[in-house]
Amino acid sequence: MNELKIFLKSSKTKAHDDSHRLKILKAVTTYDSQVDQMKTFQFNDWESARKYAASIKEEVLDQWPDLLEEFEEKITRRGAKVWWARDQKEALRYFKEIVDQHKAKKIVKSVI
Repeated sequence: MNELKIFLKSSKTKAHDDSHRLKILKAVTTYDSQVDQMKTFQFNDWESARKYAASIKEEVLDQWPDLLEEFEEKITRRGAKVWWARDQKEALRYFKEIVDQHKAKKIVKSVI
């Protein structure tokens, strides 16, 4: 039996497992409860905090092209090279070209 058929059969069995469904329900309920507790613990006024965060997001998105150009300018000054891609497909092509050019055997993702 190929892997897809095995996966589909196993997932169908698991989806109809009442014990598993109860575990999922408990996890979702617990998560919702924890989020509600966090809202009241961390924020005096949850709705105001949400509106404020949304306004920051909107402001950033309005300035996005300028912020990207500023980032490119600053990171280029530090020796990095920026590749602009129109879409995911083009970005993956650039990535593959770089990996192939340098014969990379290991790739590390980092957040600074």
